[in-house]
Amino acid sequence: MKNAGEQFLTEKYPKLRDEPPIAREQKRRERALERVSKKPADKIADWLKIIEKTHIGQRDNLEAMDRIRAFYHRKHVITPEEIPESYWNSQRQKIIDEGRAGDYDTDENGKIIIEDKEEQVNKIIEDQKKSLNDWFDYLVSQDANYPMWAKYWIFTSVTQMGTLEKTTLCATCEKPLLGDKSFCNTCGKDIDQTEDTREHFRYGSRTKGTVAKFPERNSEALGIVTDIVEKKYSKEYQEVEKELRELKKELKTLQKQQRNTTTAQEPNTLTEQVTRKKEAINTLKNRRQKIVLNLHNQDEEKQKEQFQKVSQMNEDFGKLYAWRLEELQASRQESFHITDGEWKQYKKGSDPLTLVNDITGYNTGWCVAGESTAASYLSKGDFWIYSSCNSAGKPEFPRVGLSTKYGEGEENDQKITEIHGVAADQNLDPHISNTDIISKHLKSKEFSNGDTFETQVRHMKQLTEIVEKLKSGTFNAEDPNFEKDLRFLYETDEDIQGFGYSDDPRIAEIMEHRDKKEDFAHIYNVSVDEVATKPEEVGYETKVYIGNETYVVDKHTTKEEIDRLSNIPGLRADLTEIDQSIKDTIIQWKGTIKDGGAVVSYNKLQSVAGSFEAENVEILSVPMLESVRNNIYARSAKMFNAPMLKSVGAGLNARSAKMFNAPRLKSVDGYLCAKRTETFDAPMLESVGRELNAESAETFNAPVLKSLRWSLYAQSAETFDAPKLERVGGDLIIRKVKSLKGLDLKNIQIGETLYINNIPENEREELRKQRPDLNIEPNP
Repeated sequence: MKNAGEQFLTEKYPKLRDEPPIAREQKRRERALERVSKKPADKIADWLKIIEKTHIGQRDNLEAMDRIRAFYHRKHVITPEEIPESYWNSQRQKIIDEGRAGDYDTDENGKIIIEDKEEQVNKIIEDQKKSLNDWFDYLVSQDANYPMWAKYWIFTSVTQMGTLEKTTLCATCEKPLLGDKSFCNTCGKDIDQTEDTREHFRYGSRTKGTVAKFPERNSEALGIVTDIVEKKYSKEYQEVEKELRELKKELKTLQKQQRNTTTAQEPNTLTEQVTRKKEAINTLKNRRQKIVLNLHNQDEEKQKEQFQKVSQMNEDFGKLYAWRLEELQASRQESFHITDGEWKQYKKGSDPLTLVNDITGYNTGWCVAGESTAASYLSKGDFWIYSSCNSAGKPEFPRVGLSTKYGEGEENDQKITEIHGVAADQNLDPHISNTDIISKHLKSKEFSNGDTFETQVRHMKQLTEIVEKLKSGTFNAEDPNFEKDLRFLYETDEDIQGFGYSDDPRIAEIMEHRDKKEDFAHIYNVSVDEVATKPEEVGYETKVYIGNETYVVDKHTTKEEIDRLSNIPGLRADLTEIDQSIKDTIIQWKGTIKDGGAVVSYNKLQSVAGSFEAENVEILSVPMLESVRNNIYARSAKMFNAPMLKSVGAGLNARSAKMFNAPRLKSVDGYLCAKRTETFDAPMLESVGRELNAESAETFNAPVLKSLRWSLYAQSAETFDAPKLERVGGDLIIRKVKSLKGLDLKNIQIGETLYINNIPENEREELRKQRPDLNIEPNP
């Protein structure tokens, strides 16, 4: 069939024949007295010759190639105005989820102001340009030995494809697995092995607001997909199709005769003819599928199954390409049980293309697959990739990506910024999670925040073990670790930390099928009837509360009832209205206390197992309080008095307190905000898990403080005393200090910048010579 490929394009893109460039080419041919056809396929063929001449024929003309690329960029690459607000909101949420919101200013609506927005826009655009260039450059190169109609189909399809989405299917019935994935909800099969599942790939649609780069080009998948469509429109295939249509028509006639015949002999003769005709049709069908899928070298049943699947895709490039990537991934995953491999380091400032090329084609989902993003990462620190071995024992498959960041000039200090795997949402795959590969690497390298990631490794390993127990049916009360695992899942003692941008999806999948009342009854060794989920369910028999609503305590509540409520784990109770004399009898509270009074005082309270929420208070006095498991919220308090307080398990916000009194405070695992205090005096404070903000304090005294994971703000302090301070993960801002004697300048490590204004320039220069690894600036 002449112009079979072009005929395919007319069927695939019905409006293509009427496009202005094709009409212009026909008019040009008329003026030149050249052959003009009215057939759409011929018109498209004439136009593709022009494309071949202007594209393929100019591939050695660099200026022409740049002009053509720029044309496609204008047509297909996102503009700054098209980047949707939802994208920036997701970036803001990421900042919040990572606990970095305190580092950012907000606008009049309370939204985080993204300071590097312009840089991010440029990266998005550059990554889209380069990923589109990769397809364009390949298709005009000598390596792309495809007909022009196929190149048009490929390139047009790629510009319409969004991100690659992955779904886990049951290998038996090929339906999506739901819940904890320990069994198939559709066919009931138990899912015990990796072989019981397979990944299904599909590409989403690309819209004007799609920020993702264009799909990765996989030469193997592309070659097979294009070969399939070429063969479907080959002369041989079309002849078989024609013959099949004729045989089916003849079979239909015979079957009609067979139904209408009445003689004794005729039915037997017709039956034989029908049988032979069916055999001939089956022979042609086998020949047809071998024409298309002969490259697969599969058994006949598998080939038949694949042919049926391919036929249903109707030459949709996105579906065919995703299918081939899926097949390649399945073959690679057969080697995923092999976790032996090696780490490779891509040093700061090295060629980003080396990193990009090493992960191209493996569908990691990592943003460093884009050259601009890879360059951005390598401008700030190193990138490490752990690749597991193939069957030949050679490291090949990327499994873990680890990025680090250096402060300016800090050659001996690496701070890990991200660790990602290749499973859903960039979490670690189960095989890697169940090893000590990452923890060993963290211990062997000088990562300043390796302890944080040790926790993530431990948590992901425990989560994987729980999933395996669920699959094997051993996650029950007979397991000696059952209570420990339940406490872990419900984050009773600590939050679960993973490596992805969002919570590990396995947690939600597990929780979807858990009976919370039964689980909490087991954790606290009580009966199910003693677990409440709503305030109205709280009664004399209640021993555990797992609801989200606040239980408001009536002002007439007796001391005996308060004693009972104080011993209910998880209960978030509003104690605003109860009498002060009763408040002063509370010694411990196993849930969360909320108090909205102007002056809040609990004179005997020693511990809170949840949070202490006193957002609108003017004065907060807890003279005997020693520990709070989660947060202390007292951001409006002008006076914060907690002379016995030793530890806070999350954040402490007393930002408005001009008088901040916590002389025994040793550790705050989250942020510590005492922004308005005039004197910051913490003689026993040793560590802060995130940032410490004492920006208004004229005197800063923390003589045993050793480390902060984020920044320390003390820009108003003229006196700064922290001689044991070893590490600040972010900035150290002490711009008003006149002397640095309160710091151990020989040994301190600062992740970002040391800001000092009042130190004479000659002393700053001398310090730079002594500590060339420190980034020292006069102004934040």
